[in-house]
Amino acid sequence: GNIGGPAKYTYSGDIIVRDGYAANQGGNITLFNSSNTKIQGGKIYDDHAAAVQQRDQFAVNNEVLIMVNKKRILNILMLLIPPVLVMAVMMYAFYMGELYPFDENSISWCDMSQQVVPLMIDFKDVLDGKSSIFLNFENAGGMNFWGVFFYYLASPFTFLVKFVEKENIMSFMNILVMLKMMTASLTAMIYFRVCHKKLDGGIAAALSVMYGLCGYGMIFFQNIIWLDMMYLFPLLIIA
Repeated sequence: GNIGGPAKYTYSGDIIVRDGYAANQGGNITLFNSSNTKIQGGKIYDDHAAAVQQRDQFAVNNEVLIMVNKKRILNILMLLIPPVLVMAVMMYAFYMGELYPFDENSISWCDMSQQVVPLMIDFKDVLDGKSSIFLNFENAGGMNFWGVFFYYLASPFTFLVKFVEKENIMSFMNILVMLKMMTASLTAMIYFRVCHKKLDGGIAAALSVMYGLCGYGMIFFQNIIWLDMMYLFPLLIIA
């Protein structure tokens, strides 16, 4: 059928025909001028057809981009399942045990109560500018806190004490332990997704939760710095 005019077509590179129309003859585009005289030779470029083709290609590219973004979002959500489940289990345990944040009780015991919490309080003074990390007179008549920091406290999570009042640090240990176990399950899930790509996502999530709540963490969280090894270990295997 005819393509309605007036339209603009480029013919033989330099010739531009105005006030013309095109007719479809057996799948080939033929150009006529205003006196209905057929113009021979050369290749005709249909601006409208090119625009339609470009629009269709853009639509295809846009669909591919949407699919890729959906896949990325699903992968991210899959990675978040284990830490969310670990948090749910820990919060349920805190609730049943009448522990903070549902009560004032803390899971702190043994070395955590005797060493870690007092050192956390000292480190808060360092962060608040009330004490020096190199020479601290709050312990044993004066000591270098630098070495103590790396032996007991060197973790990115330790810096959260900056936002906690001293009288609440004992209770805050509940949250700190939970955050580290959640991170351990997250890095475990990353390991399974990177190194065992054929493993079912549900099984990988279950194994990651089991890793985050394993007996090692349940027993040795009293030395909270050891929990950092739990979330670093899967990354070490990946490397």
